[in-house]
Amino acid sequence: MLSTRALRRAAQRTQLSSKFRTRYNSTVAASQQAPPPADGSLPGLATSPLLLGTREAALRTPGLSWLEEDEPSPGGIVSGRETRKMNTYQAIRDAMSHAMQRDDTAVVFGEDVAFGGVFRCTMGLAEEFGRERVFNTPLTEQGIAGFGIGLAAMGHTAIAEIQFSDYIFPAFDQLVNEAAKIRYRSGGQFNVGKLTVRTPSMSVGHGGLYHSQSPEGYFIGAAGLKVKNPFSSEWFKKVVVPRGPIQAKGLLLASINDPNPVIFMEPKILYRSAVEQVPTSAYTLPLSSAEVLTPGADLTLLTWGTPIYTAHNAIELLKNPPPSLAKHVPESVRSASIELIDLRTIVPWDVETVIKSVEKTRRLLVLHEAGAIGGVGSEIASVVTERCFLKMEAPVRRVTGWDAPVPLVYEKFYIPDAVRVMDALVETLTYILFAQFYQARLAMATYPPNVLNPTVFEVPEPPEEFGQDGGKFYRCYDALAEEIDEDMTNGLKEQLDGLLIFAGLFAGVNSAFLALTLPLLSADPSDDTNALLQKNNAILLQLASGRNDTPLAARPLPSESFSPPNSVFTVNVLFSLSLTFALISSFLAVLGRQWLVYYRKRSGGGTDRQRWEQLKRFLGAERWRLELILDDVLPFLLQTGLIIFCISLLLYLYYLNPSLFMVVGVPMYLGLAIFLASAACT
Repeated sequence: MLSTRALRRAAQRTQLSSKFRTRYNSTVAASQQAPPPADGSLPGLATSPLLLGTREAALRTPGLSWLEEDEPSPGGIVSGRETRKMNTYQAIRDAMSHAMQRDDTAVVFGEDVAFGGVFRCTMGLAEEFGRERVFNTPLTEQGIAGFGIGLAAMGHTAIAEIQFSDYIFPAFDQLVNEAAKIRYRSGGQFNVGKLTVRTPSMSVGHGGLYHSQSPEGYFIGAAGLKVKNPFSSEWFKKVVVPRGPIQAKGLLLASINDPNPVIFMEPKILYRSAVEQVPTSAYTLPLSSAEVLTPGADLTLLTWGTPIYTAHNAIELLKNPPPSLAKHVPESVRSASIELIDLRTIVPWDVETVIKSVEKTRRLLVLHEAGAIGGVGSEIASVVTERCFLKMEAPVRRVTGWDAPVPLVYEKFYIPDAVRVMDALVETLTYILFAQFYQARLAMATYPPNVLNPTVFEVPEPPEEFGQDGGKFYRCYDALAEEIDEDMTNGLKEQLDGLLIFAGLFAGVNSAFLALTLPLLSADPSDDTNALLQKNNAILLQLASGRNDTPLAARPLPSESFSPPNSVFTVNVLFSLSLTFALISSFLAVLGRQWLVYYRKRSGGGTDRQRWEQLKRFLGAERWRLELILDDVLPFLLQTGLIIFCISLLLYLYYLNPSLFMVVGVPMYLGLAIFLASAACT
């Protein structure tokens, strides 16, 4: 027989075996299902259509210009050219190899570059060109920049590497105060146009506060970096950010060949994740020239570097939102046409291309990883607002990183993602809400026909697809808002004039009755006069009869013993209160009339008035003070004053003649009761 311990062990083995079979079966079933995509529902960098994966597409890159020594035999831009699959760091290494082959004075230096660098961008260059031309430097960014300035000033082509753009700040003084100003300072005798400073930039997902910054905004506002060079048509310094291997190679070669110092910022996350077919020959791409990646007509989305792919994913989300986001994306904006622009060169940026696009789309969204305060987006928004203010349908929107150090574990939430960009797109496209327009349209019906007749206006329905009517809806809205505003203003003037006349007449009637009742509060002087005359007559009669020994009784004057009736005092108080209400109503009516005149002067007129100003006036946001006076204050004052006047008039009639009060007072009381009942119901 088995012992109790043996039975317990057998039961445990059976239970463990059952658990193992259950877990094994569930694991097998899960392995047979298709795994979720690594990048969620959005396309990753490897499958982005913005990356050119074919030879023909790569060789037809817009703006591509072959260097003269490598021009092939006639046969077209594609024939005779070869491409090779490269990621971004390989394309950068290829560009530096071409530059060193073509220029014997070119040198590459920086921290750890001799054995390839942190990101392997200089791998093999030391073995190919020798340690004299590719060498390491001490860990001093200020020294690297200063050494590069000296080399370039002596005629060498200096290609310096700052290991991370986060550490470029010690070199800030050398770059801003020396490299950017030496040509101006020397009157054109010296320049460092052959200096190119390469530095990895932007986030990588886990770089934290010292390895994920985007410092390009610091250079766009530095003195000297935006001043035109008085000795040539070029700028003192340029800041360039590529988006992929083809762009990196062409823009880096253009930066090295440019006669001005260039800061070349390379997005770190694209070093290995962005792969394209890159031409093996030497070529350049134009600096200070933005590229329109996807044309559009409803909104301009401007960005550079890594956020290019975030922006493209956001556009795809807008067109085809997943079920979890579909309720937040109106149907009317899913067909919006978004123009995506890669700025490429930050200093000086391509103003004309951006302005031309914004004038066409009437909306702009700027996307970058750096914080909003002092970022490049602030400068772009300022210039676009200055040049396109009267043509904009919505204010310039910026989607940026938060104004805080880049957090290590929360870097995913710091960097703008596709959902944030899509939300900004929806908000910008629906800036003028159709619901507000229809609320105002319904409010039109509440005005009297002689003030505004809603049937006169034929308002079109909003288009089912955004922008398909070419802006006809908004143009009609502009004209409608202007005409409605004018009619409403005239109607308010008529109401104020009527209230002013009524309040003036009411005050006059109150003053007349008050003039009748005020004398009743004091004794009549004629009574004292008559009493004195009677006393004098009595004395004269005594003197005339020859008797002066009978003293006359001393009687008080009527004014000394006069006491007004309580009803007369109450009537005067009520008439005075009613007159006060009438005067206040008249004053408010005059004040409202003057405010309306000021409102029309301030809102002005003409075709250049902005739509948002019109919308605010159309919805009554600017008339709330006047409407408060018309709808609430003045009616309350006048109704209260009228009630008090009726009560005081009835008391006055009762004081004069009770029988007259019965004839006139009863109908007046009935009318007052009906008026109070109707006022309470409404």
